[in-house]
Amino acid sequence: MDVLKTVLVMSLGLGATWAAWQIAPAETSGMLTGVAYAQDVPAPTLDEPSDADIEEQLARIEEALARQGEVKEFEPSEPLPADTAIEMSSEL
Repeated sequence: MDVLKTVLVMSLGLGATWAAWQIAPAETSGMLTGVAYAQDVPAPTLDEPSDADIEEQLARIEEALARQGEVKEFEPSEPLPADTAIEMSSEL
């Protein structure tokens, strides 16, 4: 019975492959020629900040630090989910 099922699955696969080749033969689809049909994609345009913008942002950051003093490290009031210990089997 298993041999019959295997033959049936192989026949279905070969039939589907034959049907696909009848719809779009490999010669016209470029499958066997190794030809890549790439499309021209325009390069993304990056709006890079000018030196004046960078200097302005740095000045704002320095001003905020001067007003607030030293930046303190974040300390959560309760443990974060990533800090929770989990038990794992040693059989892994």
